[in-house]
Amino acid sequence: MTDRILPLPKDLEVLNFIKNFIEENGWSPIVVEICEGLGLSRKSVGAIARRIDNLEELGLIVRTKYTMRSLYPTEMLDELEHTTNRKEREHGV
Repeated sequence: MTDRILPLPKDLEVLNFIKNFIEENGWSPIVVEICEGLGLSRKSVGAIARRIDNLEELGLIVRTKYTMRSLYPTEMLDELEHTTNRKEREHGV
């Protein structure tokens, strides 16, 4: 657990990439896509995973462990839930 209360600049870079990816694609990125999107090699997955851990500890993202495409910025949750509920209503789910 981190003692920090503010994210580091590299944490924010990852967070902004996740937000933009979701806005463009409609789903969250996997760690390899974050690496590639930030111009890092696939060998950087450990560093990105630590950034994601930091963001989660700071309450800036939520995720479901052991599930692909489960990174969501907390500020987007209401919007995503609203969109999902609307789609479910439209399709009678």
